[in-house]
Amino acid sequence: EERRHHSGTVRPVVGHGLVFTATGLPKGELWAVRLGGSGVVTDSQVAWKFAKNVPNRPSPVLVGALLFMVHQDSGVVTCLEAASGRELWSERLPGTGNYSASPVHAAGRLYFFNERGHGSVIAAAREYRLLAENKLEEGAMAAPAALGRALYVRTRGHLYRLEQR
Repeated sequence: EERRHHSGTVRPVVGHGLVFTATGLPKGELWAVRLGGSGVVTDSQVAWKFAKNVPNRPSPVLVGALLFMVHQDSGVVTCLEAASGRELWSERLPGTGNYSASPVHAAGRLYFFNERGHGSVIAAAREYRLLAENKLEEGAMAAPAALGRALYVRTRGHLYRLEQR
């Protein structure tokens, strides 16, 4: 089966005086580039690089001092210290399926949905904690959106509003 590379889909994230961006190569790296430069990025502008389980589709999420990312093929979530690039933990999410949808942060939680409809909720914390799992009939390709107390998830055929009453 031929797999096409989807370059340029990872959205850069900004914080702590850095831009966090994936290089977009098949075995890409995540770079933390210092703000304020111009032109071609040089090694002196790069604060750190990280090369393990770097996504080329779902974007990372910055929550305070922590940077979270999920690898599109393996479902492995990695938590890094944003300032240093030091890995705090790396864990595989439950369920099978690829991740195209970027995770979203709301109320101290991170929400992940894969292309087979499996949803995982983890704590946005320095330690891995799985808080909940769910399954939607169809897979999710787009990032969910949080508004108020509701989470909106678009699958291949439906738009869901998830809210605890």
